[in-house]
Amino acid sequence: LETALAVARAGYRPDKHLRFAWWGAEELGLVGSKHYVNSLPATERSKIDGYLNFDMIGSPNAGYFVYDDDPAIEKVFKDWFAAKGI
Repeated sequence: LETALAVARAGYRPDKHLRFAWWGAEELGLVGSKHYVNSLPATERSKIDGYLNFDMIGSPNAGYFVYDDDPAIEKVFKDWFAAKGI
């Protein structure tokens, strides 16, 4: 939520549309996100280029994990972490 608020406060106008969403019951699988995507009309689904799930980023015992179905997005994050020595 704070990221969405920071984007709004900054008046950031990205070249591409940003969607912020919040899911519950993550431990049961991608229940909320799958339902959301499956409920979208095909025209709306076609507008989504990537899905980034930042989970537990405020955790005091952080882990750095990248797993994705899109090799191009996965590579961006793996390269970034590697450049930082993570």
